[in-house]
Amino acid sequence: MNSSIRKATAAALMVSVLLSSCGGGGTTDVAAANTATAGTGTAAIASPQPTITGGTAPSNPTPTPVPAPTPTPTSNPGLAYTTAHAVIQQAWITQNSLFGMQDVLADDHPSAWWIDTARAQGGANASDVSQQSIVVGGQFAARSNWNVGAAFAVGRNHTQDAAQQVNGGNLGLFGYGAYRMGSWRFDAQIGAGRLTQDSTRDLNPTGLIAKGSTQGRYAAAGVKLRYHQSLGNSAFAEPYATAAYVYTHTNAFAEQGAGLLNLDYAAQDIHLGRISAGVKTGMNLDAGNGLRIQPWVKVGAAAYVGDKTNQQNLTLGVLTQPMTGRVAPNATLETGAGIQLVSADGHLSSSLSYSGAFSSEGHLNGVHLNLRYQW
Repeated sequence: MNSSIRKATAAALMVSVLLSSCGGGGTTDVAAANTATAGTGTAAIASPQPTITGGTAPSNPTPTPVPAPTPTPTSNPGLAYTTAHAVIQQAWITQNSLFGMQDVLADDHPSAWWIDTARAQGGANASDVSQQSIVVGGQFAARSNWNVGAAFAVGRNHTQDAAQQVNGGNLGLFGYGAYRMGSWRFDAQIGAGRLTQDSTRDLNPTGLIAKGSTQGRYAAAGVKLRYHQSLGNSAFAEPYATAAYVYTHTNAFAEQGAGLLNLDYAAQDIHLGRISAGVKTGMNLDAGNGLRIQPWVKVGAAAYVGDKTNQQNLTLGVLTQPMTGRVAPNATLETGAGIQLVSADGHLSSSLSYSGAFSSEGHLNGVHLNLRYQW
């Protein structure tokens, strides 16, 4: 009997060894009970219960590298852009010059040849601005209460800040007319012309200078309504209202001279309107020997509508950066004063006047000299 027990025990051990070798690296727990029950001669054998925790442990996967994010261009990416503000701001003085020419055309020009020269300077958008213009015109009576005429206008304007200066020009032809009905007078004008622009940009401290030039075109139109009210024998008051429109287009251009820091400027289109109202008052005085002196003052306000701000894309290599500038204020206070001398026969006259425009965004002070021969 004991030999039979020993054989059974040996067989159980062999089975457990075989199962252990088949585990592939796992662990096997064997509980062999060789407990003999004395007195009965029987043995209780517990079957082996292998616990397999798995085969070969899986290796950890290698993480995929994450690409570095592409840098986002900042609003102020570098020297090339921070020195290019004057080109963006040039539109301010260009528009102002074209509106000023329309104001000259809507002035009182009876049947006469005349010439008006003007010069103004001031500041806008942290830049110095200035303008000069000459307008030459002739007007004749189409009917007793209706005059028509034509004028040739040329102007130069300038914008400069610490790093860049821009010189612009305009050359154009206008047609204009005036209709009178009692104390009322209605003026209208329309014209078009050519624009030019040259820029010079100093890239300190590199010592490089970038230059560029371009051309463009403009169109302008406006109307003016006024009422002349006599005040006694010599004084008068003349309330007025105007509406004017200017469109400008500037072609794209590229700078030269600064190598990798040269900028490409995108084309630019601006539509701007101006509505104004005010009153002009003065006197008609006898200066002796038939000469007459007419001093006057004017005050009014103007509001602007349309593209009061402009955005132009500037490109450096493959990076394009939009830059924003101010074209016109929301509103301006307009002032003026002048004196006119009229010859005894009324054929010759000359006037010298001051004009001013003031707003929170800028100011401009100008002087006009007008000479006229009336037939």
